[in-house]
Amino acid sequence: MKICHSNGIGGLRLTLAAFTAAVALTAATAPALAQDSTPAGYLNAEETMSCICWEEELTQVDTDLNGPEIGALHTEYNRVDELLRQAHANLDPSDKAEVESVQRISERHTQLKQQLDQAQFPLQRRKVALVTNYNKLCAGRRMFAMNVDAARKNPQCPPAP
Repeated sequence: MKICHSNGIGGLRLTLAAFTAAVALTAATAPALAQDSTPAGYLNAEETMSCICWEEELTQVDTDLNGPEIGALHTEYNRVDELLRQAHANLDPSDKAEVESVQRISERHTQLKQQLDQAQFPLQRRKVALVTNYNKLCAGRRMFAMNVDAARKNPQCPPAP
């Protein structure tokens, strides 16, 4: 008597083993997928908090850049700048007193420019960092209204970038 072995039961065992491995693999990766259940294009609560914090900080930086302290420096700088232009345009190089006067105006112009730069530079650098981070994470993405409301109601801002 000749016995033939078919792949019937063995093939079924192989199929069941492959199916079991696939189920185990899916089960192992499911928790990772379940952690971020936020729909594509939407920010999660933590990301929304960061975006709201950055928006508020950007508003404050803009307020500081346009505030009275820097505004007064701008006004004085522009006044001295115009005065210097007029002085250069009408300068008589043979008049020593006039040359010294233009030199003093020029020194004041330089001093004001340095003060203005010192006042603005840290704020501008901060603004660039905030805008860069905001654009990376927040631009073009949606936020759930409940996350926005929670972020505005009780801001828990992450460390500044």
